[in-house]
Amino acid sequence: MTDDSRPTELHPNRDPSGRPPQPDGDRVVAEPTPNIAPATTRQKLLTAVAVVAAITAIAIELFR
Repeated sequence: MTDDSRPTELHPNRDPSGRPPQPDGDRVVAEPTPNIAPATTRQKLLTAVAVVAAITAIAIELFR
């Protein structure tokens, strides 16, 4: 039989050296994402050329 006099633990595998759980109502606030500038026309053009080159190389290998 089991020992019913000892209460079961809520978190039996919890790391005792870890941070304690936050009380209700406290929320973790995420850091704002850095302001990243949109891609320039040159970057978009280079990306398009790279994608076309990769697709062309794959197509050439497939039809060989």
